[in-house]
Amino acid sequence: MSTQTAPPAAPPTERRHYPRRWRRARRALYGLLGLMVLGVIAYVGLRRVEPPHLHLVMPTHARVGDVVILSGAGFSARPEKNIVYVGDYAARVLEASRTRLLIEVPDMALDPGERRKAPVTVTVGSTRSEAVELIVEPPAEPEPGTETPEDDEASPSPPPLPTTRPTPGR
Repeated sequence: MSTQTAPPAAPPTERRHYPRRWRRARRALYGLLGLMVLGVIAYVGLRRVEPPHLHLVMPTHARVGDVVILSGAGFSARPEKNIVYVGDYAARVLEASRTRLLIEVPDMALDPGERRKAPVTVTVGSTRSEAVELIVEPPAEPEPGTETPEDDEASPSPPPLPTTRPTPGR
């Protein structure tokens, strides 16, 4: 009887042992990358929570219906997300970016010749900016004679102009 012997084993492969300091360096690199990722997440998260800051209103004197530029930081880039108050009246936001808003001064029911100092504030989400003053005046009176009549019957429309057709062959 013959006994079967196992085939010869492959020669043992030599396993390389890297120095421990390389393992430490790799762990330190992973820790640094993790810290950077957490920093980016915190930056993005805090940027969204940052309240709006209103620095400047240009011009400082405006009439009802004029367009005014608000300069600052922390505004929403979407116009509907920014709520602007001029005094107690909501203003319409025409254009918006992170640092600039274009608004239309609302009708504040001012008497002719009256001037009113109104605080301008911007609300984004649940945070509100500090107030900056704007002096609001009533809308400019139209030039005499440029007003359009209110009643259509008061001014008859001019008769239609006759139209002429060119005759063929002449």
